[in-house]
Amino acid sequence: MSFFNRVFYRQDTAIDADQRERPSGAGGLVMAGRVFRPSIWAVGGGKGGVGKSLVAANLAIMLTRTGRRVLLVDADLGASNLHTFLGIEGASKTLTDLLAGKAADLKSVANRTLVPNLDLVSGAQDSLDAAEYAAGRLCAALRGSSGYDVALLDMGPGTSPSILDLFLTADNGILLTTPEPTSVENTYRFLKSLFLRRMKNILNGQEAGPSRALLEKALQGRSLGEVKTISDILAKMKTPGSDRQNFLGDAQLSIIVNQTRSIEDKRIGPSMMKAGSDYFGVEINHLGDILFEDSVPESVRKRRPLALHYGSSGAAMAMEVCLKNLLSRDGRSRRGRA
Repeated sequence: MSFFNRVFYRQDTAIDADQRERPSGAGGLVMAGRVFRPSIWAVGGGKGGVGKSLVAANLAIMLTRTGRRVLLVDADLGASNLHTFLGIEGASKTLTDLLAGKAADLKSVANRTLVPNLDLVSGAQDSLDAAEYAAGRLCAALRGSSGYDVALLDMGPGTSPSILDLFLTADNGILLTTPEPTSVENTYRFLKSLFLRRMKNILNGQEAGPSRALLEKALQGRSLGEVKTISDILAKMKTPGSDRQNFLGDAQLSIIVNQTRSIEDKRIGPSMMKAGSDYFGVEINHLGDILFEDSVPESVRKRRPLALHYGSSGAAMAMEVCLKNLLSRDGRSRRGRA
């Protein structure tokens, strides 16, 4: 049994008897008469090929070892292949059925996997011309879903409005990058796009409350395209007693650096944390680094999940540490949010 299973599993699943989750008749999780939706996690970033699907699949497997029921969603609306990382064939029920209105909710298109407590919603198989419409339906389905502790999204690359809105739906946004300069630059670009999208949604009246008036005052007639420093705008929105980290709602941002090879690579995470504070004015927690190892591409080629078949590898143990660090900051993921 790994360190993660021996130490973390026992500590994190110790729930008082009067608070223990139990299935409801409607399939939701009930505690003290209340039904909770799952905590929504999104693994994303601006660049493709950095390992988002690999990390999402293995984090989902590791989450089940903590006693959670996990719904893994292939949210790459253009090129879905998450099932390959789990070593299973494509499913008959997919996200297409939900987006086309042939299924009522995510649970009805969820497919059992060989991992206990892990269900998979395979990605859309058809070309989706109305990506923003599809993302809107998926966002609504996530907010209305029940029966799981965590819904974990494997996001597609890029900074389209549909991808940004999906990422903004998450309670935990996990940014994945590699040490390559292009990947780091795309991560910063994704973050800026994320804040600008949030601002646009507020200005368009999609957000209730005082944020719109504060944002309009901070912009003082400027357009979003003229915004250079996000931190400056957020600072101008700050009112006495407020916390500008709430600009993204309840979402928490974290970063994982994948495929690290050197001491220099290990400096990237802390550097990006500082840049997040200086430029965006928010905390971006560095969860850890995942070592580059031959076992990782081998697990993909052989369709044998890293967490199941290469659990003693440095890469798998690094993912366990990242997950432990994230869960220590996220008490909501154990029981879901109201």
